[in-house]
Amino acid sequence: MAWTTPRSWTPGETVTASIYNTHIRDEFVFLKNAADSGGQNFGTHCALKRHADQTISDITWTQIEMDTVLSDPDSWRSSDGFGIEVPATGVYLVTWGQMWNNTAVSRNSRIRIEGVAVTQGNITSTYEGWGRRGMGQVLVLTAGDVLYHEVYHNAGGDLVFEGTVSYGYSNHFTVVRYK
Repeated sequence: MAWTTPRSWTPGETVTASIYNTHIRDEFVFLKNAADSGGQNFGTHCALKRHADQTISDITWTQIEMDTVLSDPDSWRSSDGFGIEVPATGVYLVTWGQMWNNTAVSRNSRIRIEGVAVTQGNITSTYEGWGRRGMGQVLVLTAGDVLYHEVYHNAGGDLVFEGTVSYGYSNHFTVVRYK
């Protein structure tokens, strides 16, 4: 399997399972194969997801409680079970995605490291009444940094952060080491 040039995402784009498989899953396989063939720790990773629904309060940044390990071969999952702790200083690709059960409000997500928000995005795309968005960022991280996925909304009341897979889309949080 060859490396695929990273995709440029556009606002309002419907992200399908096929797109994720090509630009996320297949890239992980490539990185894993590179690591297995002596890639100097290139491609080690941790992937978590939220399987159960989680209620998110109005106008409050809320940490998503990642309750399922998709892949964690090197035990990066944080001691509280909801974050990812990087084992070494280096360059990492961080990706996250989410799906909401309401589209008539502002919804945002971000990655927080040790209490500091480092990247943030507004969820603008919708599909059949659901708001969803996948995002990614390349970050230089320090050994021991713990990353968390947080979300925010202003619906005027609680919203449900959809944990189950809907329309071929999954809530996820993944960190992959580049170098």
